[in-house]
This record gives sequence, C-alpha cells and structure tokens, in this order.
Amino acid sequence: MKAITLFSFLLLSFGVIAQQNSRSLELKGTGTVKMMPDQGSLFINVSTHQMEMNKAISELDKKTVEIFKLLEKAGFKREDIKTIGYNVNKHTIYRNGQPRDSGYVGRQQLNLEFPYKKETTAKILSAFADQAAEAQLRFSFNMSDAKMKEVREMLIKDAIRDARQKAELIAEESAVSLGEISEIKYGEPEQAPIRFERAAMMETQDGRNRQPQGFDIREAEFTDTVWIKWNLEQ
Repeated sequence: MKAITLFSFLLLSFGVIAQQNSRSLELKGTGTVKMMPDQGSLFINVSTHQMEMNKAISELDKKTVEIFKLLEKAGFKREDIKTIGYNVNKHTIYRNGQPRDSGYVGRQQLNLEFPYKKETTAKILSAFADQAAEAQLRFSFNMSDAKMKEVREMLIKDAIRDARQKAELIAEESAVSLGEISEIKYGEPEQAPIRFERAAMMETQDGRNRQPQGFDIREAEFTDTVWIKWNLEQ
C-alpha cells in the first residue's frame, strides 16, 4: 500500500504522463537560472511647449543638444545616443467647454544602450543632477545577445537533467528500466521582471546633497521546460 501511495505522489508531483499500452513515461523537466543583467538602457524624454511651431522645434532641439553634451561629458559618444521618437503637435485646451489654441507641444525620446555597471548608472544620474536639464529619465536592464545565448544553454541542460533525475527515480520505484527516448518537446524561456531600486540623492548633515550612488539590481531569473518521453523496459 505504501509503494502505491509513493508512486501516486511521484506522478502528481512530477507532472508525469504514463501510458500502459505503449509502455512509456513522459514528464516535464524544469530548468532555472539566475544571472545578473549585463546590458543597460536609458530612455530620456524631452518636451517643450511654445505658442509657435517653429519655436517649439527650436526649443526642443536646444534641450536635446544639452542632453547630448551632458552624456558626452559623462563619457558616452553622441553616435550611441539614438532618437526613437519625435513629434510636435498642436495643443488645445478647453475652458468652459470651448476649445482654445494653446500653441504646440514638442516631444523627443532618446535612447542610450550601455554595458551595465552600477558605477555607470551613478555617472549618468550625477551628470543630470549637476545640471538643470529638463528631462525625464527611465532605466531598464536586460541581457545582451551573447549572455542570453549562455542562459538558454544553461536552462536546457538544467531542464534535461531535472527530467532525467525524475524519470530515474520513478523507474526505480516502479521496478522498470528506462529505454530509449522516443520524443522531446521544448518550450521557450520565460523571464521574471527585473527589479531594481532607484538611486536617490542623499542629504548630508549640512543640508547639501551627495551624488547618486547608482542602482542595486537583483538577478534576473529565467525558467524553461522540456518534455521527454522514454520507452519503458521490464
């Protein structure tokens, strides 16, 4: 009775599909990898509001040039800063239900990709903190293509290892032997959101601000699955 209970527990726990007619065992292996992101991405939003369109365009260009200078001063090349969005639209406000012309609003979105280091984010934040640049900043962090390839290989190996360990345990407890693999089905890697804490300006005892210290980023966690079917031998 205990052997039957144990076998039933293993089937439920490991996601097993056992087919008596074809004498096969199919189950899922799961791979998990944690790794620190090696790629950072900075998104910068610049905006302006002017009554005339040509002034909105001119002011937007002026602010964007200031951003370029800040980042160049921080050690980045201008050609690495890409424009990913640009628009100048007529702005209308409503008073007492009536539309009124309020000039033009211009927006430009810039993007900078860089190898991630905490010191690099601190350098970027310091560059903007030291100047009166009017812009909104947003960071994201991910894996480079080379690092992602490494993650995929590790996930597949871990998932196959997990499936085999489960299969060997079930086969041993069931008094059967694993034969040849008859089928393999592979999934796609899934990544949990990368969480990080935003660096803040630290105030000293004399009321002055210290420079931002950068971001503390948690490891990115990836999971992957593989389904493997074995023929069973007595």
